[in-house]
Amino acid sequence: MTRRAAIYIRTSSETQGEKSSPSEQEADCQCLAQEKGLSVVRVYRDVEKYRVGNKLVEPSGARSDRPSLLAMLNDATKDEFGVILPWREDRIYRGLRSMLTVLETVQDYKIEIMLAKENFDPKITPVRARAAQIELDGMKERLGMGVKARLKAGKANTGQDRYGYFRIGEKIHLVEEEAEWVRKSLNGTTKVFHCRKFAKS
Repeated sequence: MTRRAAIYIRTSSETQGEKSSPSEQEADCQCLAQEKGLSVVRVYRDVEKYRVGNKLVEPSGARSDRPSLLAMLNDATKDEFGVILPWREDRIYRGLRSMLTVLETVQDYKIEIMLAKENFDPKITPVRARAAQIELDGMKERLGMGVKARLKAGKANTGQDRYGYFRIGEKIHLVEEEAEWVRKSLNGTTKVFHCRKFAKS
């Protein structure tokens, strides 16, 4: 039985120097599929900017929210194909978070990755996924500790001053007049809430 495969294409401004157009990537992947006797059932392309919130972003390999990548991984969980064919490994992920997103699906659903321009070693996939998860957990822990330390020292964690505070250097200080207005506003909101609750009961 012929194995089904999906081709994944990605381009962005971060890799303009590689001279790899979407059509060139797809042609190389199609050649690999023919060489391996695979039937290509779909081609997924992340080649244009897409919207995240209120801004447009490049389909960078470091991003794990690329629309076609997520669509491909979702289809992989439905057993629509058993092989993913990217041009190179950095086409499908570039960085810890995106690598973990891909490798978790590859492991859980036994999907094979074949690269058109490089060799992919499936034996080290679980090791790399585990290492990526450990590093991400460590980054989150270090970030949390850093935020707590800065707050404890009275230092701001953002470049924008919040209402009720002002900054001198890295130190943040309370603006008592503004803080009092916030307290009164919150207190008034609480009273209104209690009155409405009492009236309904």
